[in-house]
Amino acid sequence: MICGIVLSGGESRRFRELAPGIFDKALYVYEGETLLQRSVELLEKISDHVIISAGTPEKAYLYRELVGREAELVEDPPGLRGPLAGVYASLMRCAGKTALVIPVDMPFVTASLLWELVFRARDGFLASVVTPNSNLYPVLMALPREAGLRVASALLKAGRNRLTDFHRGYPNLYYVNLARREEWRNAVVNLNEPVLSIDESVLRGHIAGDVELRRMSNSNNLDDFLEGQVRESIWYTLRTGDPTAEFKLYSSNGLFLLAAKALLDSNNSYERLLGEIILSGIITRGK
Repeated sequence: MICGIVLSGGESRRFRELAPGIFDKALYVYEGETLLQRSVELLEKISDHVIISAGTPEKAYLYRELVGREAELVEDPPGLRGPLAGVYASLMRCAGKTALVIPVDMPFVTASLLWELVFRARDGFLASVVTPNSNLYPVLMALPREAGLRVASALLKAGRNRLTDFHRGYPNLYYVNLARREEWRNAVVNLNEPVLSIDESVLRGHIAGDVELRRMSNSNNLDDFLEGQVRESIWYTLRTGDPTAEFKLYSSNGLFLLAAKALLDSNNSYERLLGEIILSGIITRGK
């Protein structure tokens, strides 16, 4: 079974700047339907069980009025907020072996792309997307539910709540290159952006194909991985303050966002500064 999860617990601050009067982007009407309804309908084509991560009880009540009984509403766990908390709470309620996660504000995601992510997740990967210029979109992903739940739980206990942490903390990663198919190229355009098509420069770069990272073979124990026994992961970096191996893994595969995030967890101030410089370049580039 496949469980579909819509992440819609954010505060919509950026969206309100582009659409004054809209306090929740999930309720924004695009081509005759709210973004939330579009997301639920897309996941219903693929998944057996749809969950909406609403964040707060107030939003859960509001969304129930909108979608009726078509989807299950989930609130963030007590004392926890943020995207990973929403993923964790949803995985707790997920009925399938594979979880498929989409944000509420990407109306151009296609079913064929989501099936591709599910296909990779069934091989044990956390599967997401990458563009040729190395942009990542961690909020769009598919993964095995059980392993994802354990990784999310361990991260939240460590006080980590970013989806980039989730990618860094998951054993095996697979990034589908959006340039592979024409219909996928606008998938990651969200309604926070003033232009509703992808910048063509994003589709030009050094990443020609998909990116696959294996940090744990089937014979390895996930407990050992989460305890930091594998150097090329957030777990070793957090345990030792040394991000060298993790940084090298990401940078040598063109995943500069994750490489920068690894440096920010260094116990060396110069390495943290380098991480900030890399990250500022990524932000300046628009992603």
